[in-house]
Amino acid sequence: IPLQLKAGLRYFDIRLRVLNDTLRLQHGIMDQKINFDVVLRDFKQFLTEHPKECIFMAVQKEYTTKNSTKSIEQLFEEYTKDYKDIIIEYKGNNFTMKEMRGKIVFINVFDSWAIRIPNSQVQNEWVVNFFPNITDKKRKIKRLFNQLMINKNDNRLYINYLSGVSDYAIVTPAKCADETNKVPFKYKGRLGVVLCDFPSEDLVEHLIMQNFNIEDEPIEHSMMETIQIESEMKVHIINCNTLKYLNRNVGGALFCSKTPYTFIIEKTMIL
Repeated sequence: IPLQLKAGLRYFDIRLRVLNDTLRLQHGIMDQKINFDVVLRDFKQFLTEHPKECIFMAVQKEYTTKNSTKSIEQLFEEYTKDYKDIIIEYKGNNFTMKEMRGKIVFINVFDSWAIRIPNSQVQNEWVVNFFPNITDKKRKIKRLFNQLMINKNDNRLYINYLSGVSDYAIVTPAKCADETNKVPFKYKGRLGVVLCDFPSEDLVEHLIMQNFNIEDEPIEHSMMETIQIESEMKVHIINCNTLKYLNRNVGGALFCSKTPYTFIIEKTMIL
């Protein structure tokens, strides 16, 4: 974790197993051989040294409980009692950077990602069973980025997982990452939270630099494709090669404000 923090990572998807009345980091059947108190200690040390930074920590219960009399909620309370001054919980509220500096922003997903994070849009389709499915995974990643481009001024927390793996050991996380980790390079501007396996130094740098992109940049599309954009109470089906000049008219409909970039609104339907 200290190495990841040093590399520029600020969002951590922490999976905890309740084992022998302790909280152990676990991923699937794999014990990560580290207790949760070590994670908290590393986080606090980093924030002490870098008080203008903040760390997002989503905590999910993983695997089966064994030899324990306490729930994950009880144990979490015990582990974090000495860190109350630096932990704030995200419940869909809009924190400013001033409020988050020097803090751990805790996201409670104890029960699983099936429990929706308040005021958020999450893409976490991690099952990529066969190589052709990687294309579908990339399409889902792009869809969330495209939604961000259109809804760039809303206050939702966007979380986009680039990672994927096969249930049948056909597509490895590394093989999936070889393809999906290329997608963010096609986008500039607000990209939300991007989680991935095996991030390169170039990818981390690209994502960090988007915090300083004030003006929207064109989105590069490798091909013309139909995408679905959800915005408030409407679903817009559009075919486009860039979203830079996409705006709304007085009635709220999407239109292209500039040529030669073309946007064809094929269908708009009220949910």
